[in-house]
Amino acid sequence: MTKASPTLPIVEMTDDPILNRLRDRFPDAVLEAVEILGMPTLTIARERIVEVCRFLRDDEEVQFDFLTDLTAR
Repeated sequence: MTKASPTLPIVEMTDDPILNRLRDRFPDAVLEAVEILGMPTLTIARERIVEVCRFLRDDEEVQFDFLTDLTAR
């Protein structure tokens, strides 16, 4: 008998300031926004990933300088 894997708690992100900035700036780029175990996880349209990453790095209010994970669907 095998045990079923526990499902991770996935919560849709709705009112996050950075997510809101991204959706304002790139309305068609954010395909999905969820939190998994408290970690914000965004799915970005493949053709927009470079400009979204540049924005997250260069924007004065965001200034991200470390990408944790980049995968494909």
